[in-house]
Amino acid sequence: MLHVGNWISVSYPVFVCKYNPYTHTHTEALPTIVIEEHPASVEIEPGDPLTLRCRASSSHDDLKYSWYFNGLLIEEEQSDYVLNCFTDEDEGYYACKVSNGSTSVTSNTAQVKAKLDSD
Repeated sequence: MLHVGNWISVSYPVFVCKYNPYTHTHTEALPTIVIEEHPASVEIEPGDPLTLRCRASSSHDDLKYSWYFNGLLIEEEQSDYVLNCFTDEDEGYYACKVSNGSTSVTSNTAQVKAKLDSD
């Protein structure tokens, strides 16, 4: 519980409740985000194209997608991450973060590996 002057604010995963004893009580629902399709782990041949998908829904229309590679931001705004030509340097862990201005959710991490030659 946070006390700021005469305000008391309590945060929960879905609601923010604010109480001001001098005016009124107000409760509002925060927009929620649900990731419906997480990026999938894959093994891929070097030289092949790679597409990772992240799909989400929200009670708020404006969703922003950000992609991370080994924890570093690599792309913003697209729900799909596309590489035209996969190389060994692209091996690693990918995740997308979806935000709507009020909250954000990060997907499961997908491991992308180069297929080993079976010779």
